[in-house]
Amino acid sequence: MTGYHFPNFAEVYTSKYSAVRNWGNGNLSPFFPEDMTELTIATSEDRTAYQPGEEVVGDVHWKLDKPEGVLELRLFWFTRGKGVEDAGVVESVRFDQPQQEETRTFRFRLPDSPYSFSGKLISLVWALELVAEPAKDVHRLEITMAPGGKEIQLGSV
Repeated sequence: MTGYHFPNFAEVYTSKYSAVRNWGNGNLSPFFPEDMTELTIATSEDRTAYQPGEEVVGDVHWKLDKPEGVLELRLFWFTRGKGVEDAGVVESVRFDQPQQEETRTFRFRLPDSPYSFSGKLISLVWALELVAEPAKDVHRLEITMAPGGKEIQLGSV
């Protein structure tokens, strides 16, 4: 489908529009009560901790206040903290011509790396993100991807 521009992760992650909409770990901001679009991501058994190479399986559900052209679910990682932030989309799936209210199943295979970690200066976070275009509504679910399903805690340098 032509005519739709999917913003790259940096555009979505750093835009003030996205930051407001990602208030409260992905919930829509209370500052936009008139916005009735609902986007949800639910993993199987509500899991948020995974090991490298495991499958992330679940459902995405949307209830749109007006018809959208396309929705996209992304599996990605990003860094946050001091210094330059980085990000990488590992896999994505497009849902063309979505119904106004619909549920779809997804399945992603996690790569071997990079692991989720947290340090004093920087953290690496994995997430699933559902984006509705062209309105740019966004919902994000953060997950952990590391051996044993536990985020690696970095000590002081």
